[in-house]
Amino acid sequence: MSLEFLWYIPNQSQPGHRGEPVTSDHNSLDTLTSHARALEEHGWGGALIGAGWGRPDT
Repeated sequence: MSLEFLWYIPNQSQPGHRGEPVTSDHNSLDTLTSHARALEEHGWGGALIGAGWGRPDT
C-alpha cells in the first residue's frame, strides 16, 4: 500500500477565513493557477480544492 499526499488550495469566498493574508486577488483565477503550477513544479501529484460553504465553483 502506498500513500499519496495532496496539497490543499483554499478557495473560500471571503479572504482571511483560515488566517491567510488578505489580498484583493486572493481567489482570482491567476492566483489559484499560480498555486497549481507551483505544486506541479515542486513534485506534488495533485491538490484538493474546497467545494461548498459559499465557495465558487471549482
